[in-house]
Amino acid sequence: MHEVMIDMGHGELVTMGHLVRSLDGDWVPAIELFPNHPRVEFTGTVYNLEVLDDSHCYELANGVCAHNLKPL
Repeated sequence: MHEVMIDMGHGELVTMGHLVRSLDGDWVPAIELFPNHPRVEFTGTVYNLEVLDDSHCYELANGVCAHNLKPL
């Protein structure tokens, strides 16, 4: 996989369209939450997490909550 990703800090990268929770609680594409963060070229394997509860989300080291379901 080769893609431009957003560097959120703390060694965490996210794709532009990945859903993350905004401060007001809405799920928005990462590009909306991190419009001015650096972009990095990423080539490699992206690993997805399987979340085993009903929330389908997880908290990253930087405190951002990311959704683990792909939009329909």
